Amino acid sequence: MVLPPYWCSNLVTLDPVENASFQSDRGSGRHRVLDAVASGAQTTAEIVTATGLHENTVRGHLGTLLADGRLARSRENPSGRGRPAWRWIAVGLSDPYVELSLALIDAMSPPDDDPVAAARAAGLRWGERLVADDENADAWEHVLTVMTTQGFAPEVVAHEPERTALLWRCPLLAAARGNESVVCTIHEGMVEGVAQQWEPGARAELEPFSQPHACTVRVRAVT
Repeated sequence: MVLPPYWCSNLVTLDPVENASFQSDRGSGRHRVLDAVASGAQTTAEIVTATGLHENTVRGHLGTLLADGRLARSRENPSGRGRPAWRWIAVGLSDPYVELSLALIDAMSPPDDDPVAAARAAGLRWGERLVADDENADAWEHVLTVMTTQGFAPEVVAHEPERTALLWRCPLLAAARGNESVVCTIHEGMVEGVAQQWEPGARAELEPFSQPHACTVRVRAVT
């Protein structure tokens, strides 16, 4: 089945103009920042050290790359006083959308009497394919890793009584507005699918647009 034009028009891909712009960045400060995070998540201070650029310059590039969707960020776990530092990670330009396209196809074909249930089931299957390869991490850490690499830019805001994060980006924001019953339910199922691989019976809840520029995701442990 081919995705309907409406959905395809909202899939975020890198067009030739954007690709040319990206190639022109090679050797620039932005490309040096991308090189610094290529091997894994890095703090701003670590990126400054790796690139040799001034901290203000690095922060400017990070903001631009975040807005362009080339980077995502998440807070470190709290340790001691002060606000935890951001960790920055490169976001793939195509792979997340391949998986998302598969999930949308699963949700819409064949027609189902309960599209919300079909969307959630598709999300669960998607989440099962996205499990991070780290046996030492718990279910919540896996969820955060996957949400970061998929471009949702999670920020942890609570660990108890429910593990909660704000999602500052959405790969299908334009499609999600007005279509929460399908798009957001797929995302909710995806989170649950990831969590259940490491914590059978875990439940996920996604609250779309809980804040003006963010959604809220919660994961509950088995009781």
